[in-house]
Amino acid sequence: MTQKNELEEKLTNFFNAENDRDWKLYESFLSEDVEWISYGPPKRKVVSGKRIISRR
Repeated sequence: MTQKNELEEKLTNFFNAENDRDWKLYESFLSEDVEWISYGPPKRKVVSGKRIISRR
């Protein structure tokens, strides 16, 4: 498998896990120090840590 195909497969699996709300699988793609930033209304919000993010 080429490097591009491996990356495409990982990204597909990542977004499928998110869309399916498979938080255990989704969390497996995240590092411990990940941050999620929401810029949308009503205000900016920063969430840190893969366990918190996977349960947002």
